[in-house]
Amino acid sequence: MPPQFYTFHPSPPLAAYVDHFFLLEDHPAGQIEKLLPDGGLELILNLGEPQFLHELQDSSRYRTFRESWISGLRSQAILIGSPPRSNLIGVRFKMFGAYPFLHVPLHEIADRVVDADGICGPEIHRLRDRISLAPGPARKFALFESFLLGRLRKPDRHERLLTRAVETLSTAGGEDRMEQLGQRSGVSAKHLRRLFHSMVGLSPKALHRVCRLQKVVQRIEQLESPNWSRVAQECGFFDQAHFIKEFKSFTNLTPTEYMAQRGPYLNYLYMGDSFAQDAA
Repeated sequence: MPPQFYTFHPSPPLAAYVDHFFLLEDHPAGQIEKLLPDGGLELILNLGEPQFLHELQDSSRYRTFRESWISGLRSQAILIGSPPRSNLIGVRFKMFGAYPFLHVPLHEIADRVVDADGICGPEIHRLRDRISLAPGPARKFALFESFLLGRLRKPDRHERLLTRAVETLSTAGGEDRMEQLGQRSGVSAKHLRRLFHSMVGLSPKALHRVCRLQKVVQRIEQLESPNWSRVAQECGFFDQAHFIKEFKSFTNLTPTEYMAQRGPYLNYLYMGDSFAQDAA
């Protein structure tokens, strides 16, 4: 059976917080991939074989995730190993969207992958069981929606400010402009940084770097031979040397090496066949 991939975009009120739901069925992976920081926080339920999180510096070492997990907002790459015929369903939150559902300070799970039951409780297992038995993508997504709606807390009084601040970082760029936004709203730069740590997960500076990396990745998606000096300028780097240094800090590759290794999906780099399932 060929692999199937489905996405679903919810209606309000979830649309304000959720980028999309996704369902992957029968993906013939069996490989390790490097996933670049992409500004996303995901809650994933495993409907198939165990998945693996490999150590970035030593891929022979890994953790096994069998049922459900949360991948926090990241400022660095991770290595993920998928067995053949992977089956996953998940929700990808907007950069500021997970806090009203997870009810924990998000800096506690930043740059981490954690078992979901430690945050969501045993009901996450019941949700996984119901989704596993549900017929078809539409019903599975509906069950996931209902679960999130049951966990949605009343909006925080700073939610609108954080939404605008995140959008400022991801589009216009720069902490200075974001802090000016905070001042106009009567919030000090120090307090705004504390809000970011708690309700977004990363500092404004770290998130700005991730957003700038994503501008590069999306800018060169359709290019065969980019003009790196122009890319650096268009994406907000001081110069080409600064751009290359930043890019390597995230990918451990030069931009040219990245172009040679990139695959069909943004932010995913093939790193070799996975051996972890043989030992799981």
